[in-house]
Amino acid sequence: KEVPNLAPENPVMILLNLSTDMADNDLTPNRLARAKFEISDLLKLIPSTQTGLIVYSDEPFLISPLTDDVRLLENLLPRLNFDLMPGNGDRLDRALALAVEKFKNAGYPAGNIIVFTSDIGERLDLALEAAKQANANGYPVSVVAVTKDNPERLHLLAKDGGGLYLSSVTADTDM
Repeated sequence: KEVPNLAPENPVMILLNLSTDMADNDLTPNRLARAKFEISDLLKLIPSTQTGLIVYSDEPFLISPLTDDVRLLENLLPRLNFDLMPGNGDRLDRALALAVEKFKNAGYPAGNIIVFTSDIGERLDLALEAAKQANANGYPVSVVAVTKDNPERLHLLAKDGGGLYLSSVTADTDM
């Protein structure tokens, strides 16, 4: 897939949901494994782009700050599992806020946030507001839905975040 918005001068922050919802195996072998495959494929498409990685459940955690070392991120992916998270939950709003903070701290006035998740999480209202705020600050939010379902809430997130909606199952895009 060609991803024109992801130019080298536009850094990318990847957000990966590590709540227990990602353990469901409606996708083979499970949602988390599929998300890691998708992230690996994305990294191959943007090898010279500054890229960072945040995982989240009830709280977000920065796994890698923005870096141009794709191999570092590739090496971290297999180690990402549910045991990393101190608690279960699904607070995407907090992960979006952390991504914006990391972009600003690194001095980037623009960038892209790509969320790999099966659902928007516990607080729809806060997640949509965080996506709107991220987009208003120059950081559009795109979504890769890692589920066989077609969650309308994730379409809303991409729309409010000014980004793209992608399905891990069909690889379709929807503006």
